[in-house]
Amino acid sequence: MKIFVCNLHYCITEHELCFAFKGFGAVHKCNLIVERDTGKSKGYGFITMDTPDALVAITELDQKTICGRRISVQEWLPRKDRAA
Repeated sequence: MKIFVCNLHYCITEHELCFAFKGFGAVHKCNLIVERDTGKSKGYGFITMDTPDALVAITELDQKTICGRRISVQEWLPRKDRAA
Protein backbone atom coordinates (compact mmCIF):
# COMPACT_ATOMS: atom_id res chain seq x y z
CA MET A 1 0.00 0.00 0.00
CA LYS A 2 1.28 3.47 -0.86
CA ILE A 3 1.04 6.17 1.81
CA PHE A 4 1.07 9.93 1.20
CA VAL A 5 2.76 12.04 3.90
CA CYS A 6 2.57 15.84 3.81
CA ASN A 7 3.35 18.92 5.88
CA LEU A 8 6.83 17.56 6.55
CA HIS A 9 9.47 19.93 7.88
CA TYR A 10 11.77 20.99 5.04
CA CYS A 11 14.87 19.81 6.92
CA ILE A 12 13.70 16.19 7.23
CA THR A 13 15.73 13.65 5.26
CA GLU A 14 14.49 10.60 3.38
CA HIS A 15 16.26 8.44 5.96
CA GLU A 16 14.44 10.16 8.84
CA LEU A 17 11.10 9.83 7.06
CA CYS A 18 11.68 6.12 6.46
CA PHE A 19 12.78 5.62 10.07
CA ALA A 20 9.51 7.14 11.37
CA PHE A 21 7.55 4.40 9.58
CA LYS A 22 9.85 1.43 10.28
CA GLY A 23 8.38 1.01 13.75
CA PHE A 24 5.15 -0.18 12.16
CA GLY A 25 6.61 -2.78 9.78
CA ALA A 26 8.86 -3.23 6.79
CA VAL A 27 9.16 -0.18 4.57
CA HIS A 28 9.49 -1.33 0.97
CA LYS A 29 10.04 2.10 -0.52
CA CYS A 30 10.52 5.62 0.83
CA ASN A 31 10.52 8.65 -1.44
CA LEU A 32 10.87 12.22 -0.19
CA ILE A 33 9.96 14.65 -2.96
CA VAL A 34 12.60 17.32 -3.53
CA GLU A 35 13.10 20.36 -5.76
CA ARG A 36 14.88 19.30 -8.94
CA ASP A 37 17.26 22.26 -9.02
CA THR A 38 18.05 22.71 -5.33
CA GLY A 39 17.51 19.23 -3.85
CA LYS A 40 15.49 20.78 -1.01
CA SER A 41 12.42 18.98 0.29
CA LYS A 42 9.01 20.02 -1.00
CA GLY A 43 7.46 18.95 2.31
CA TYR A 44 5.83 15.72 1.21
CA GLY A 45 6.68 12.17 0.31
CA PHE A 46 5.50 8.61 -0.19
CA ILE A 47 6.00 5.38 1.76
CA THR A 48 5.20 1.88 0.49
CA MET A 49 4.44 -0.84 3.06
CA ASP A 50 2.38 -4.01 3.34
CA THR A 51 -1.30 -3.07 3.75
CA PRO A 52 -1.82 -4.20 7.38
CA ASP A 53 1.31 -2.35 8.53
CA ALA A 54 0.43 0.69 6.44
CA LEU A 55 -3.04 0.97 7.98
CA VAL A 56 -1.55 0.94 11.48
CA ALA A 57 1.08 3.53 10.48
CA ILE A 58 -1.59 5.81 9.02
CA THR A 59 -3.68 5.59 12.19
CA GLU A 60 -0.74 6.10 14.53
CA LEU A 61 1.16 8.83 12.66
CA ASP A 62 -1.60 11.00 11.18
CA GLN A 63 -1.59 14.40 12.94
CA LYS A 64 1.53 13.50 14.96
CA THR A 65 4.38 15.99 15.31
CA ILE A 66 7.69 15.17 13.62
CA CYS A 67 10.50 17.74 13.65
CA GLY A 68 8.12 20.33 15.09
CA ARG A 69 5.40 19.99 12.44
CA ARG A 70 2.08 18.18 12.56
CA ILE A 71 2.09 15.79 9.62
CA SER A 72 -0.81 14.43 7.61
CA VAL A 73 -0.67 10.73 6.70
CA GLN A 74 -3.18 9.01 4.43
CA GLU A 75 -3.53 6.28 1.86
CA TRP A 76 -2.40 7.51 -1.53
CA LEU A 77 -5.05 7.20 -4.20
CA PRO A 78 -4.33 7.51 -7.92
CA ARG A 79 -5.80 10.69 -9.41
CA LYS A 80 -8.69 8.81 -11.06
CA ASP A 81 -9.73 7.36 -7.66
CA ARG A 82 -9.64 10.63 -5.68
CA ALA A 83 -12.78 12.48 -4.73
CA ALA A 84 -13.28 15.71 -6.64
